[in-house]
Amino acid sequence: MNTKPIKSKQNMILLLFSLLSFLSFQLNLEYTDQTGSIAHIIVYNLLDSFQEYNFLYLFIFPALYYFYQYVHTQIHGTDLIYHPSVILPAILFALFMVVGYSFAQTDSFNLIKGIENGQLIKACFKTAGYAIFFYFVISFLFYKINLTECKIDFTPPILKISKNTRHLGGVNC
Repeated sequence: MNTKPIKSKQNMILLLFSLLSFLSFQLNLEYTDQTGSIAHIIVYNLLDSFQEYNFLYLFIFPALYYFYQYVHTQIHGTDLIYHPSVILPAILFALFMVVGYSFAQTDSFNLIKGIENGQLIKACFKTAGYAIFFYFVISFLFYKINLTECKIDFTPPILKISKNTRHLGGVNC
């Protein structure tokens, strides 16, 4: 079986994931008031959000790519299957990060709402990048902690018949 096209497809997807995460880390949600057509305002607002440049950015993008590649090969192997049990917390955490930033800056949803000024596009872009990053971080943590080997038992300890099992707070490892 030829796995080269699958591997190149995986590498391309991981490269796009790392690029999206990298760009979302640089994206600034602050709004710049601008006049003109709606398309001009959206494009200017989006392009004006990438003003911060740093020498460390040369190392962050390749580091993200190799981190994503490591996590993907260790957990998923050759499959492109992503676990919903990790996707949901990653998306929620990303949403909380973006909404929390908006409330920390303006005490409102003003930085993430507004289709006519492009703020919603920037908020969705930043949320997607954070969600991808947090997915791989959570997957890596679960891989290192290795919680998949443990079986959760919700039976109260007093009702246990066998006393030979190690019991630690409802989790038998």
